[in-house]
Amino acid sequence: MKVRVDGAAVDYEVLGPATDAPVVLSHSLGSDRSMWEPQVADLRRSHTVVLVDTLGHGRSDSPPGPYTIAQLGRSVLAVADQERIEEFHFCGVSMGGQIGLWLAINHPGRVRSLVAANTAARIGTVDGWEARVDAIRARGMDGMAAEIVSRFLAAGFAERQPARWTRVVQTFLETNPEGYVACCQAVAACDLTDEVGGIESPVLVVGGSEDLSTPPDQVAALHTAIPASELEVIPGAAHLSNLDAPSEFSALLQRFLVG
Repeated sequence: MKVRVDGAAVDYEVLGPATDAPVVLSHSLGSDRSMWEPQVADLRRSHTVVLVDTLGHGRSDSPPGPYTIAQLGRSVLAVADQERIEEFHFCGVSMGGQIGLWLAINHPGRVRSLVAANTAARIGTVDGWEARVDAIRARGMDGMAAEIVSRFLAAGFAERQPARWTRVVQTFLETNPEGYVACCQAVAACDLTDEVGGIESPVLVVGGSEDLSTPPDQVAALHTAIPASELEVIPGAAHLSNLDAPSEFSALLQRFLVG
């Protein structure tokens, strides 16, 4: 299904039974909604699940950038409005987590609860993101795939889960490079440090002990800044903790939703 936001089509799907407050899942930079497959299998049995391809990714359009996290957040609201969903649980990883933080800050009445995984109020530095953008434009997605994906998953992931590794790399390669760059610019410009303390929704902050992009100390700082939050750091997981430790991540998600 699609909804148009400022002339661009955002692609999404709805799975599972009709429930009071659906769960919206938001993927990381350079991925798409397929990254949630390990969680959806169980989650859809008890909840309505809404899977959204962020602008510039998956089956969504890639309009000219740069984008903003606010723009990506409004795209989620457009999906919810089209589906007549007033209130929802939200779970996002990395860029998806920042989208969730923005929603909880700016539209608290829509976010019943938030799982902010492997994310921070500010991710990286402006210089670091500019270097990423320059590298993508110079080398292309294929020239950067192995370097970037290897940072996002724990050592040995490719050997332990070769099919999943191949899928993650292929998804990265298929991501529109200009859409990817536009989302890099959105994350680069996003700094919610002075605002996350006002979040009133229940929040579960999830990190990975081996995460190089949002290390445990940054995840802990986000937890400290949000009064109504819990913190869980998954041992052995890197940046895409829902893929590195799918069973552990799913258990945390299910427990939080029930709680």
